[in-house]
Amino acid sequence: MYPLDENLEIENDVNTEIFSRENKAFYFASFVLLLMTVGLVLALLPEDSLLRAPDGTLASFKAPIMQSIVALIFIFTGGVGVVYGVASGKFKSPKDFTKSMEDMTHTLVQLVVFYFFAAQFLYAFNASQIGALLAVSGAEFLRSLALPPQLTIFGIIFFVALLNLIITSASAK
Repeated sequence: MYPLDENLEIENDVNTEIFSRENKAFYFASFVLLLMTVGLVLALLPEDSLLRAPDGTLASFKAPIMQSIVALIFIFTGGVGVVYGVASGKFKSPKDFTKSMEDMTHTLVQLVVFYFFAAQFLYAFNASQIGALLAVSGAEFLRSLALPPQLTIFGIIFFVALLNLIITSASAK
């Protein structure tokens, strides 16, 4: 493999060595995740399961499993994370667990601020109906050009490809 920069020094960056205790903790946490998944599937199998909708379906919005999907994701990921932290020795006390949550939250603050302003922009964009105005104006402009359909499609593909080169962030598209 070729490094991106020959002057890049990664020796002092992060300890990436995996110790046997961490490896065992990974397998133990994976086993716990597997047990939790099997337990969930077994709880969903009966036709009269409490996690199903009154009509017996799972994919209905009225099914308790669908209404509690966020809580399930939290329990699954949080549970596996705690099991790994305890088994690997990273969490020796509840203070270590709290400290890791604080560190993770500290890294997410900038993202939350960005999402706040993005949500404000999206609300203003939707409330002003400028998207529909731009779409209608763009359609009228394309119609006024009177180009063959093949050339119009090729032009749109070229325009989108150009935008993909200019806007590099996937979240901004």
